Amino acid sequence: MIRVNSVEEVINPLLIQPGSVIYISGNAATPQVLMEQLGLDLSIKGVDTYGVLWLGERIRPLFTEKRCETLTHRIIFNSYITREAVNKGWAYYHPIHLSEIPRYVRSAI
Repeated sequence: MIRVNSVEEVINPLLIQPGSVIYISGNAATPQVLMEQLGLDLSIKGVDTYGVLWLGERIRPLFTEKRCETLTHRIIFNSYITREAVNKGWAYYHPIHLSEIPRYVRSAI
C-alpha cells in the first residue's frame, strides 16, 4: 500500500504534465480536495479536464478566469460552479447524453 501524506504529492507539475488529460467524476463524487489543489497550483499548465456536473465549493479555484487560461475545461453537464466559466468562454460546454459519455471518453481521451 502506498501512503500519501499530502495532496501536493499527487497534484503537482511533475506528475500532471502538459498534454495530460483528466476525466474528473462529478455530482457527489467530485474529488474536492484534489480539484481544489489543481485549481490552486498554477504551475500545472497545458492540461485538459473533462467532467460531468462538478459540485462543491472547494473546487471554485479551478474555474477562475486566471486558472482557465492554463487549463482547458470541457464541461459535459454544467453546474453552478462551472456556469460562469462556460458563459464567459473560459471553459467549453459539451452537451451529450449520459449514455454517450463512456464512448466519448474512450474516443476523445
